[in-house]
Amino acid sequence: MVGVFKKIYYLIKNCRFHEGGMIHFLIMVAFGFFSSCSFIFNFDIFFILIITLLMLGVNFQFNNAYDSDVDKYSRIKKKYNLVSMGLITKKDSIIFGILMAIFVLFLAFRINIVSFLIVLSIIIMGFFYSCPPIRLKKIPILELIIHGIFYGSLLVFLGAAYNNIYNLETFTLAFIFFFISIILQLSNHYVDYESDKRGNVMTTAIFLGKKQTIKLMRVLLFFVFALSVIFYLINFIRLIHLIFFIFYIGCNIILWRKFILKR
Repeated sequence: MVGVFKKIYYLIKNCRFHEGGMIHFLIMVAFGFFSSCSFIFNFDIFFILIITLLMLGVNFQFNNAYDSDVDKYSRIKKKYNLVSMGLITKKDSIIFGILMAIFVLFLAFRINIVSFLIVLSIIIMGFFYSCPPIRLKKIPILELIIHGIFYGSLLVFLGAAYNNIYNLETFTLAFIFFFISIILQLSNHYVDYESDKRGNVMTTAIFLGKKQTIKLMRVLLFFVFALSVIFYLINFIRLIHLIFFIFYIGCNIILWRKFILKR
């Protein structure tokens, strides 16, 4: 009995809910939610954020299962991948992911059909992103575009789908977060550069090389900053959005210099 509870604990931990990167995706959903209503505190946001967490947990189960052979070469990634650590099997991770997917799709359907379809598309794409032989993450450039759409723009629309209201602000935020999602993915690729290279995973960072990857991230950060200012000046987004994007860019630059670029 103790062994069963221990395995369940490991399976839940394998969803990587405790990973700091989750906050990026929750912010995207929150901004989408508030684009369809006022910024007045609303308890409904917790329901859509829980759905988002569970949905991302599903995709991390698939990712950890199919990336276990590569993540074992990365000291950082290995501690988040319990399949690589040998604490759970690849089969258990996939089965648990499927069960979670059924549950989270049921919750999304309780909101409305749009939420259900968005969650379904993100889960399906997350599966094929990691699962061989398709394994979309091994196709340079295309994998960035896919990440930008499914882990950027669609998360904004998922937040807005709760109230089923989509306006100019929603589409503008989805456009900006598309590029932020690409920046996040490039940053992950940079950190995983050596393990991906050793594991024969042709990510965009491997395709471009370390120096060009850093240059691309800097260009995209400047582009996001410029977009934010322009969209604010033409009243496409609110002041709070502009402040956030400037703060976000500043934090990324500090973190890169302190942690990532030293690798």
